[in-house]
Amino acid sequence: YYRDIKGNFIFSDVRFDLGAHKINKGDKLAQLVIVPIWTPALQEVDEFSEVSERGEKGFGSSGF
Repeated sequence: YYRDIKGNFIFSDVRFDLGAHKINKGDKLAQLVIVPIWTPALQEVDEFSEVSERGEKGFGSSGF
């Protein structure tokens, strides 16, 4: 988890083959994908309501 990246960046290499692996100068070792971090606003409640959007329907029936 990196909030702000400055300096060196360390990554983990996971391979499924065994043995030595030669890395040549200029080889591309990683790909960086930047994704947003969703931090919802939370509300603390003493107890949950018995009524919900999905009513008596099962998991996944609310459309999300």
